[in-house]
Amino acid sequence: MRLFPIYAIGLLLFISCGQVKQPEGSDDSYDETAVESLRNIPLTEIVLGVYERSVGETTAHDLQPLIDFLEKKTKYDYKVLVYPEVDDLVAGMREGLVNLGIFTPMTYVQARKLLPGIQPLVTATQQSSPTYVGYLVVNEKNQAETLPDLKGKTVVYVSKDSTSGFLYPRSLIKSWGFDPNKFFKNERFAGTHSLVIEQVVADSSLVGAVGQGFVDESSLLRHSEAAQLKVVAKTARIPFDCVAATNRLPYEARSNIRAALVSIDDDLEVSKELRFRWGYDGFVLSSNQRYDAVAQQFDP
Repeated sequence: MRLFPIYAIGLLLFISCGQVKQPEGSDDSYDETAVESLRNIPLTEIVLGVYERSVGETTAHDLQPLIDFLEKKTKYDYKVLVYPEVDDLVAGMREGLVNLGIFTPMTYVQARKLLPGIQPLVTATQQSSPTYVGYLVVNEKNQAETLPDLKGKTVVYVSKDSTSGFLYPRSLIKSWGFDPNKFFKNERFAGTHSLVIEQVVADSSLVGAVGQGFVDESSLLRHSEAAQLKVVAKTARIPFDCVAATNRLPYEARSNIRAALVSIDDDLEVSKELRFRWGYDGFVLSSNQRYDAVAQQFDP
């Protein structure tokens, strides 16, 4: 694998898809006209684009077991381009510089509006589950027990492009009949799930919005200070990140990559190494419908 950080290369970005009618668990819809001319062109290298937040609180180097596995299974060479922001990744896919991209649920939904012909090939899993939840947490010393108890406090979100650390918690507040723009007295953005946890542990007056993987005892991603937190409310279930492809990638390559990724949990050594490095240990077939629920969480 070749790894290329990108910081000063013209804006590059990734993804977009319409609402495709197809069976859940598969996603073979693609623009036949766009890919027909590419079917018979020999393909030797696949370019995988990631942006810094799409690989969570890890680095692109932590994807090495995944790249090694794909190169072995699909017989293609892979180059990884690392972009500072999701907008840069989307531009890269639009320009044809990137074939595949790794996206969080929220950024995939945003990006598919911009790039026709993008499709999620697979959704990542943790312990065989393709979904998780977000938590609203407080310091264990805080007296709050239910969501209404959090009203008027200061909340620490991850970032505005975080699904479990921003979008879904706001939707949860709305589902209780509150205005998420007025529910908290103040809001902050810490930048990572770990920093949210550290701020809440340090200040018992704060509320934090984080993904369950950084809190649950069974998770390898669990923060070292998570035992000092109390979960007050849980969001609806959220699909994990997806690996998506543009329709510039030949259909055969898309099929081969999809098949390889969904078989990764058959290789226990690779699956274990991925879970340790990246937090995910497998993949399931994906579709646009899987991410439609995420799109519905956005404020009108």
